Amino acid sequence: MSNTSTRAIGIAGIAAIALFISGCAGEPASTVTTPVEEAPAASNGQVLDLIDQTGHQLRQVPAEGAPEVSLEVTEDAKAGWNVRIETANFTWAPQHASAEAKPGEGHAHLMIDGKKYTRVYSDWFYLPATALTAGEHMVMVSLSANDHTTYAVDGDPVAAQTMVMASGEGDGHTGHSHGS
Repeated sequence: MSNTSTRAIGIAGIAAIALFISGCAGEPASTVTTPVEEAPAASNGQVLDLIDQTGHQLRQVPAEGAPEVSLEVTEDAKAGWNVRIETANFTWAPQHASAEAKPGEGHAHLMIDGKKYTRVYSDWFYLPATALTAGEHMVMVSLSANDHTTYAVDGDPVAAQTMVMASGEGDGHTGHSHGS
């Protein structure tokens, strides 16, 4: 008898003994499964009938793992303003702008005094001094999915804003911003 045949008979014998022990009295063998806790899958959310101030529909996503954003606007040393957009649970994806929405992916919309100024595709953006006349201005950023829907949690857009005081001297050298 070859080693292969001997092993086959040995394995069959062990299987028969296991079947006998587990299936005594004609009862089927029971298996115990231990549930494995999986990380929640990223949600693409649900598009709502609500729109934000840029005219884009809101994309409702679960609060847990939702994109987050904060905004800082500081004067540039020469002229204008440097805008820093910090995000969490969000991936900048300019290569997918205007394409199908993917969970946690997209770009931002920058607004000045409630009007859309431009799209932003990364965490830093330069705002020229000519964008802000003399006086106080609300600078706001909202996170958008690739398809331009605005991410929202509990019906509120995922957005951040800050007030900026521009000198109006045209060079952006005297001004400040503060969060709100």
